[in-house]
Amino acid sequence: MIRKYIKKFENLWSKHILLIIPISFCYLIFMLNYNIGAKIVSLLASYILITAYFISTKAIKSYIAYVILTLILIPTLMYMVVSYFIIGLVTLSIISFWSFKK
Repeated sequence: MIRKYIKKFENLWSKHILLIIPISFCYLIFMLNYNIGAKIVSLLASYILITAYFISTKAIKSYIAYVILTLILIPTLMYMVVSYFIIGLVTLSIISFWSFKK
């Protein structure tokens, strides 16, 4: 049973590596840059990438859940480094959950 999930995770990682790297890069820019314009652009870029992924997989419910969670997390944890990691984890967990469900 555990091997089955490890195999699915390996498949998930290999399929979505091209999505995970740019999203991680956007969050890294968002986290490290103090310029508010750069933060907004990097966050929008990550939203565009994630939107493209969810539209391509037709996972609209997961996309709505992701948007609601990030809109709740960003204002409450703004200017805290932990919030950016939480947003990234939320993104990856929703993508993983939806992929394991299929």
